[in-house]
Amino acid sequence: MKPQQMIQNLLRCWLVGLGQIMLQNNPYTGLLFLVGIAIGSMPVAIGAIVGVISGTTAAFIFKCNRQEITNGLYGFNGSLVGMAMFFFLQPQPVTLLLAVGGSAMSSLVMKGFLRSNVPAFTAPFILVTWVLLYFAQTLAVANHASSMSQSWGILEGLGQVMFQDNTLSGLFILLGLSINSRKEALWAFSASAAAMLIALAVGYSQEKISAGLFGYNAALCAIALANKNPIYPIAATVGTVFLTSACGQIGITALTAPFVIATWIALVIKSKLPTTKVTS
Repeated sequence: MKPQQMIQNLLRCWLVGLGQIMLQNNPYTGLLFLVGIAIGSMPVAIGAIVGVISGTTAAFIFKCNRQEITNGLYGFNGSLVGMAMFFFLQPQPVTLLLAVGGSAMSSLVMKGFLRSNVPAFTAPFILVTWVLLYFAQTLAVANHASSMSQSWGILEGLGQVMFQDNTLSGLFILLGLSINSRKEALWAFSASAAAMLIALAVGYSQEKISAGLFGYNAALCAIALANKNPIYPIAATVGTVFLTSACGQIGITALTAPFVIATWIALVIKSKLPTTKVTS
């Protein structure tokens, strides 16, 4: 293979990895996601790039399935780990080391999930990031202070999938979804809006609602379950609101755990019920 073709293939693989953060196998979607991240935070965008490259490289080293690598399945958890490190921690050498090492480790965890019958979604990112944040506290790595917006929180709910409390970031992410699947983009936007309204009705923190912290897990659930009976994404959306609140109450950094838990529950329930035909 010619060097130019190899570079093009790697670039496409990395961009697809970014797109797979929201379950989109599309390099142009990944590029728009990266633009949205950079608009909100250049350090986090750097973390995304470091993470997707490290996770993908590790997958080659671990001799993972080539087609799975090409489809970005070893890039998106790594990119999320990289973003998390540059979001929660101050940019410094140890942060870079944690991002590279953690992203590589997420690929090893992902390999285990892909060899099982359990859908991984962002579970490797969650598990690795929880461990890394614990070690960061042990190493006394300074936390990065972040502010919260005072907007409606719907587009922020999309942006927060990638740690962006920014309306314009959310808009680019919505655009990225739309060019690959308008149906899933609509589901994601609607779920973020619904989660915001539910959180408002229950009386949760207005600041967190405005920042989109109740919307991003709902948006991911809606995308993951968009092709199922509508009751599943709707129920999962409602569930994420209360799971997100529960994480805060017990002092756990939620990340995308509410999304993974709610989606797993929905899929288990679906597998136990009689199959019904859904038209769309």
